[in-house]
Amino acid sequence: MKKTIVIIGGGIAGTSCAEHILQCQKYYDNNSSSVIIITPKDVIKTAITKKEISRTLTEIEVKEKKISKYDEEGTNLSVKVGTAVHINPEGKIITLKSGEKIGYDKICICTGARPNVIAENPYVIGLRDTDTANELRKRLSSAKKIIIAGNGGIALELVYEVTGCEIVWCIKDSTIGNTFFDEGAAQFLVSKLEKNLPESQKNLKSEQTIFKRKIYGAQKESLQRAGDDFVDEHLHGSALGPDWSSKQKLKGLLEETSDNHTKRRITIEHECQITEVWCGSKDEKEPENVYARLSNRKVIGGDFIVSATGVQPYVPFEIDSLRRSSDGGILVDENMQTNLTDVYACGDCCTSNWQHSETWFPMKLWTQAWQMGSYTGKCIVNDIVGEESSLDMCFELFSHVTTFFGYKVCLLGCFNGQKMANSEYEVLLRVTNDVEYVKVVLKNGRMKGCVLIGETDLEETFENLILNELDVGFLGESLLHPGVDIEDYFD
Repeated sequence: MKKTIVIIGGGIAGTSCAEHILQCQKYYDNNSSSVIIITPKDVIKTAITKKEISRTLTEIEVKEKKISKYDEEGTNLSVKVGTAVHINPEGKIITLKSGEKIGYDKICICTGARPNVIAENPYVIGLRDTDTANELRKRLSSAKKIIIAGNGGIALELVYEVTGCEIVWCIKDSTIGNTFFDEGAAQFLVSKLEKNLPESQKNLKSEQTIFKRKIYGAQKESLQRAGDDFVDEHLHGSALGPDWSSKQKLKGLLEETSDNHTKRRITIEHECQITEVWCGSKDEKEPENVYARLSNRKVIGGDFIVSATGVQPYVPFEIDSLRRSSDGGILVDENMQTNLTDVYACGDCCTSNWQHSETWFPMKLWTQAWQMGSYTGKCIVNDIVGEESSLDMCFELFSHVTTFFGYKVCLLGCFNGQKMANSEYEVLLRVTNDVEYVKVVLKNGRMKGCVLIGETDLEETFENLILNELDVGFLGESLLHPGVDIEDYFD
């Protein structure tokens, strides 16, 4: 029997869900359900696989498509521009803002998340989607100084890609990229900003590689530089789409110098937040457009402020009796179903409400929105044909690949010791300045996560070690030595 499946939201989670419903239906000759995507704009986002790095790591590219083109790609797929304002789960009726009503057999909510904007002000941009990215580019063309608030993925990309403009970067943490990186990885990346390396030099090998081992709960850590042994007691142990900023011309009004065209003008204000925002006064001699007061009592002026301080689940309509988490996310079980019959949810608008594996946890990332959408599509089709669904491999191991500061970045498992107390794990490091940063998290001799920055070629090997739970404790620091072929130990 033909079913009508409605997906609310035209972002990565929604289109991934729709595409996988259509793919899964090909295996069932008697199933030809129609899929309707409801989206407020005439443009949707789709994810294209660029490269499959390993079983769980996939580089994806996000593309925008006009709905007219997207409609043509599947005879059972249609896209409707509209905004849902109410869902009646008992009558299975969706009411749009226009007053139109649409019936469904199954529905998937993929409305994403909205940015936490620090203040309502005409000179504050809450960066989240293509429209706000275009607005950023437009304003940058006439800007000499901007303020960036936030320490997640969007902020990291911005401070690296924006040129021709002075930047004051306000972060609430003691190090940059706290969402993804520990102090060591942060310092590795900061050095790239400080040195302003030309593109021609960014892949040159350094002569010095540092190895480091930190056993949490111990008094000392051992450190080894290739060729030498020494101890340094001052060293410490251990979220718009992928690469969106590299596709934008993010250039300010300031002239670039001919001797150092990659020079960046960045001031980082650590451990502070913006507490007050106000517009400049025309009575001042050289007024700024906007001013921000920081929690460290400094006052910073600039042309505008970019608010990149995280997101929260966005469900912009009424639906009776739908269970939510404390942050407003829609609670879903291991089949991505809500507490309401035939109502599913995936992506940033949902909260996973099942027992997570030891090496997976949710984060609001494009990668997880894509993975959840794919899995939800499979679950919906399986439910229609009466088959059981089992959790996908992507929920066994946290995996994310992206680019920061010109480096390829791969994160696997509990890469920063998440879900573990300090006394439960140790960390191994291998660092080659301006080339690579490799960090491994071990618990009882078994790898539980890793951070790989640069072209390390270790992704697949380390993924296998984590998933197979092999004991590598006997290798010690040799686990990360470039001259040791780890795979030889486990053939």
